[in-house]
Amino acid sequence: MHPACDRRRRPGDAITVAAGTYEEQLHITKNDLVITGAGVSSTIVRSPLSLALQFGTAPNQNKPIVFVDGCTGVQLSGLTVDGAGRGNLNYRFQGVAFWNAGGSLANAAVIGITETPFSGNQHGVGVYAYNDTGGPYTLAVNNVLVNGFQKNGLALMGAGLVIDVDNVSVTGAGPTGVTAQNGIQVAYGAAGTLDNCAVTGITYTGPLDRCFGVLLGCRHDHGKQRRRHDLAVERLLPGRQRHPNGTESRRPTGDAFTPTSPAPRATTPGAAWRSLWTPTCPAAETGRNQRRPPTVRSSAPAWLTVGVWAPTPWARSTSPSPIAK
Repeated sequence: MHPACDRRRRPGDAITVAAGTYEEQLHITKNDLVITGAGVSSTIVRSPLSLALQFGTAPNQNKPIVFVDGCTGVQLSGLTVDGAGRGNLNYRFQGVAFWNAGGSLANAAVIGITETPFSGNQHGVGVYAYNDTGGPYTLAVNNVLVNGFQKNGLALMGAGLVIDVDNVSVTGAGPTGVTAQNGIQVAYGAAGTLDNCAVTGITYTGPLDRCFGVLLGCRHDHGKQRRRHDLAVERLLPGRQRHPNGTESRRPTGDAFTPTSPAPRATTPGAAWRSLWTPTCPAAETGRNQRRPPTVRSSAPAWLTVGVWAPTPWARSTSPSPIAK
């Protein structure tokens, strides 16, 4: 596939990829390039043992199998991206990455973005997006299956990124004490819509951190002190909700959104809890002005159960575990 996507291509070209398994890293740098496979069960892009191309989100270097780099309007569809559990030699392993880029991923699957064996190393993201330019970028992820990841199903981040995530199914590893997984993370200034998404199998049984079906984050300056506040959505009811970071969710499904226990940490899928433990978090960010340590309640608010995290000394054992940018 790579020769068909090389620098000789012109913006707007369309590439049809035949059925087959292609063990390679794709690097896409042309605007409006359209790549269409023969279907998720027919066209498979498999990770090499070691990925040569990488990009930096200091201090990290990221290694994607499909790398959309500095371009917009790229359309990927009709294929499977398979990491084949080859994250051991590819730290910050990613299935599809949009770096300073935008476009769409549709009618696709992203699988096997993990190490062998599955480990607690904090990487392995199915679909990743980030930018350091401030955008604007748009990214649509529609009718996509993500499973077999190590840390996050989707991590969509960066100021100026507007997302449209529709009919995406994310399946975690199930009950595990190895690492705290997250289904869909939208953070660092990104916002948009999550429609008809299903998140299942996100269950952390370890002693620290939390796992979340959806993790929404934003950043604020409070005087000279910068703090990050992550909104961790565990329970969503049917209908339409707009969250404080500007992201809307509609019609979510899956056990990661269903409260099953009043446990103080997410040891069961979507464990019902509420921990609002940042005394400096603006009321506008949470919809209420809470100024007290964490509490645990057995029932969720009317529309969602949410945790708000800031780096306070007494929140260490129950903080969310997001993927770093």
